[in-house]
Amino acid sequence: MAKKLINKSICITDDVNAYIESYRGNGFDEKLKNLVLDYQEGEKEIQRVIDYKKKELQDVTFELFDAMERMNILKRAEAKMEQFERSAEGCDKVLKNVAHDLLQLVDRSLYLATTKEDMKSRKE
Repeated sequence: MAKKLINKSICITDDVNAYIESYRGNGFDEKLKNLVLDYQEGEKEIQRVIDYKKKELQDVTFELFDAMERMNILKRAEAKMEQFERSAEGCDKVLKNVAHDLLQLVDRSLYLATTKEDMKSRKE
């Protein structure tokens, strides 16, 4: 099937005409056709790059949100560890108090045992 040729008359400025005339091709018609087709192909390539960059941006955005979520998890874990540390310090104080009380109990028991022995030996 042969392409239909369309005759058009256009008005352009000198600078546009100079640009077209400097383009590759033989004659104004071919140069204008080459310019438009090259632009059209360039437009497709630009759209492919835009689509690729959008996908790349989506991937980076996903990675960023993933990193932020992991950071939040780590911060929560850190807060829990700090809470555990404070609890452990509290437990340490309680255990020291219990140990002190047990030592007093042992001392008192030894004192009473010694006192009973002394009293027994005096009776005899």
